[in-house]
Amino acid sequence: MFTTDLYLRLSVDRVQIRNLSDGRSVDRYSPEGFSHQRMLIGDFTRAQVFIKAAVAEVAGTGFLRSLRVLVHPMERIEGGLNEIERRVLQELMIGAGARKAEIWLGPVLSDAAVREKLC
Repeated sequence: MFTTDLYLRLSVDRVQIRNLSDGRSVDRYSPEGFSHQRMLIGDFTRAQVFIKAAVAEVAGTGFLRSLRVLVHPMERIEGGLNEIERRVLQELMIGAGARKAEIWLGPVLSDAAVREKLC
């Protein structure tokens, strides 16, 4: 089984993803929008479709692929994330094909730091 590690930075109606295995990356803005004025994810279904397509673009597809994702919410995280917000992010990543999804709050990470957080 081949493991693919992704670093996904999530902003208002925007996703930036870097594949740590091969360096491919995407930076996509959702013209339909999925955020809400109080929450990063306001429309779960719209966010799921958008993020799943972006993940497939950078990670590719494969029967023997094992996907690990570090999700880094970049906005609307004042005071940290509550249990519901964490669950939404976890469910979005599982829906996008991730076997493992971790959430990071803090500064932007290097590839090595992302790999360390995913282990």
